[in-house]
Amino acid sequence: MGRSYASIRGAEMPQSWLDAELLAPCVAGLATTTKIFTGRVNWIEGGCLLAISMSHAALDGQGAFTVIRHWAQLCRTSENASQLRSVTGSQSGQTKAKTITNPSPVRTVSSPTTTFERLKWRPELWTLLGLHAEDNLVPPANATSLPVCIPAASTSITGMGTGMRTCIFLFSDQYIASLKAAATPLDGKWVSAKDALTAHIWTSLMRARFDGEEKPRSVSDLDKETYGLLSSIAVLIDGRGLPGSGFQPSRVNNTVYHCRTQLPLSTVLKSDALPTLAGAIRQNIEAVKSNRDLVNDANALAASIPDVGHLTHVVKDFMDRDTVTTSWIDLPFYDLDFGPTLGKPEFFRIPRGQFAGLCCMLPRRPNGDVEVILSARENEMGRLLGDPNFLEYGKLLCE
Repeated sequence: MGRSYASIRGAEMPQSWLDAELLAPCVAGLATTTKIFTGRVNWIEGGCLLAISMSHAALDGQGAFTVIRHWAQLCRTSENASQLRSVTGSQSGQTKAKTITNPSPVRTVSSPTTTFERLKWRPELWTLLGLHAEDNLVPPANATSLPVCIPAASTSITGMGTGMRTCIFLFSDQYIASLKAAATPLDGKWVSAKDALTAHIWTSLMRARFDGEEKPRSVSDLDKETYGLLSSIAVLIDGRGLPGSGFQPSRVNNTVYHCRTQLPLSTVLKSDALPTLAGAIRQNIEAVKSNRDLVNDANALAASIPDVGHLTHVVKDFMDRDTVTTSWIDLPFYDLDFGPTLGKPEFFRIPRGQFAGLCCMLPRRPNGDVEVILSARENEMGRLLGDPNFLEYGKLLCE
C-alpha cells in the first residue's frame, strides 16, 4: 500500500487509497468460492486495516455487524493465541448445536409451483424483494444479475463505466438536524433524519444529472415528456421483527426488504422538493412495515421462485433517473472494542470501486456526524460540488 496509518488518518481515509485487490483479495460468495464471509488483517506502519468480504445473498449489514461484534469479543477475551483457538473451537460447537436445535424457521411453502403461479403477477412483491417483475417472470437464459459477492460487486453495476468520480461527503449532526427541520412536511407529519438525508441526496443527484447545461446522456432532450418520467429512490428495510416476516431479531442472514418511492422527475427537481420527497419516503416505509400480508406474500414468492440463478435487480441503471441507497447509519461499528492492543475502529470505509453507483450511508460517527459515499460521472460530480443547495448541509470530506 505504501502509506502509513498516520497519513491515512490525516487524509480521512480516502476511498481512492483503498485497493480491494490488495486489501481484500479473498472474495466471498458463490461467484468465485463457497465462502460467505472472509476477513483479512492488513498490518501497515502504525496501524491495522481489517477488510471484510461477504456474500450479500447470505448476510446483510446487521448480520455482518453481528459476526464482527462476536469477533471483537473474542479478541477482547483472548489473552493469547492458544486461548483464542480454544474459545473459537468451543464457540463453534455451541453455534452449531444452537443452529440445529433453534433454527428460527421462516414459514415454508408446501407447493412452490402453485405459489409462484399465484403470486408472480404482483409487481409490488417483486419490488419489495428488490427484483424486476417483468424480467423475472421468464428470465432469459443469458440474463445477468448483480453478483452475490463483494468485492466483485462493482463489475456488474449497470450504467457504470469510465469517467466516474466517487466522493465521501460529511453531514454533521448539527446540519442533519437543520436538514430534518427543512424536510418536515407542511402538515407536520413526522419524518426521520435519515428520510430527510435520503430526500436531500435524491433531489441533489437528479439536479446534477438532469439540470446541467450539458445534455444528459440518457435522453436527447429534457422536454416535458422527459420531466414527466418517473424517478425513484430505494431504501432498505430490516425485516427482523417486522410483522409477517417470520425473522427473529437475532437472525444473521440477509433479511432486508426493498422499499421504493417513485415520483415524477419534475417533482424531484423542484427547488422546494425536500418536504414532498421526505414525506413520500416515510409514507412508503410505514406502508410496508404495517402490511403483514404484503411481507408474508413477498416471502412466499421468494421461496417459490423456480430459478434464482438469473434474477435481475429492479433498477436497471443506477446512473439514470433511479437511485439506490444502502445504509449502515444505525449500526454501532464505532462502539466495537477489539481489546487493549487493537482498540476501537477509527474509520469505516468501502474499498475503491465497490458498490459504485449506490448511495452508501456509513455508520454514524461517535460525534453524530454521518459520512455518505456518492458516485457520479465527472461532469455530474462537478455540478454536485458546485450546488449551493447540496452544500448547505454537507461538505466534501475526501475522495
